Amino acid sequence: MVMIFFFEAHMDIKKAPHILVGGLFGIANIILIKIFLGATAASMGLELAMLVYIVVFVYLIVALGEVVPIIFNNYAFMYFLVAAVAVKGPAPDVFVWMGVEVVGGAIFIAAILGIMKIMGFLAAKKAS
Repeated sequence: MVMIFFFEAHMDIKKAPHILVGGLFGIANIILIKIFLGATAASMGLELAMLVYIVVFVYLIVALGEVVPIIFNNYAFMYFLVAAVAVKGPAPDVFVWMGVEVVGGAIFIAAILGIMKIMGFLAAKKAS
């Protein structure tokens, strides 16, 4: 997903921290929602508790998106959405997902930028 979002951001290196940190925050919300549901599901019901959490999460993205855009951004919401669907699978390890997103994502971004430099060098060499 990091690669897709980096391409969507027109390979702007200034967006890389937003993608990586926002993605990490989005996946971390899988842990936070489990804690929230454990604390509130008994009193308000599971469905309502989930809806309340999602509404608050989306509200924070909208309200704090201009204040702390590196954390509260569309990437965080998308990672949360995808992780929430994927967590239904067998034995999810959210911490591994977080590590892969940050380390693997940074490697993908570095590789894309490296390939761009190599291709630019080869194009300049061919032109001359």
